[in-house]
Amino acid sequence: KAGELAEAHIDLDKLLEISQHDQVVSPFVDPFSAYADKYQGLRIGVPKDRAFNFYYDDNFMALANAGVEVVEFSPLNDADLPEHLDGLYIGGGFPEIFGAELAANTAMIADIKDKLEAGLPCYAECGGLMYLTRSMTLNSGETNPAVGFFAADSQMTKRLQRFGYVDIVAYLCGKTIEVR
Repeated sequence: KAGELAEAHIDLDKLLEISQHDQVVSPFVDPFSAYADKYQGLRIGVPKDRAFNFYYDDNFMALANAGVEVVEFSPLNDADLPEHLDGLYIGGGFPEIFGAELAANTAMIADIKDKLEAGLPCYAECGGLMYLTRSMTLNSGETNPAVGFFAADSQMTKRLQRFGYVDIVAYLCGKTIEVR
């Protein structure tokens, strides 16, 4: 049905014709081109293993363009964070599924928590943010300790809860910060 609709409403011959050009002309300008090599020498630690494996390649291309060295490590297998990091970028994956294995690596958990508490900058999203809470609980009820940097607990639900933007209010050093 989709093919029939495409044939009826798309000029397929014209589409083939314009797709044969050697050079693509695009109005797109890379917003990160202004930062080319601006952060030369900066080292960002990125967990990459079975528990943390959901990243957008565009983010790594932007970091490389800016001169950032991405240093991969495994919270499942390594005892410590790599040396001389200027920050962490903890992406998504399924750390809750590997919660017991991650919890067993107490040296890594302690190193991450200690360095974050000492002021190491960190950007965490999705599973990475879950890993930084006190614990992660599966649908089965199995609960495993996590890094404990955030005084919060994460819990798997039977279905997706929500995608999209949220409004938050944070209280930092006696100041209220609202993000909408």
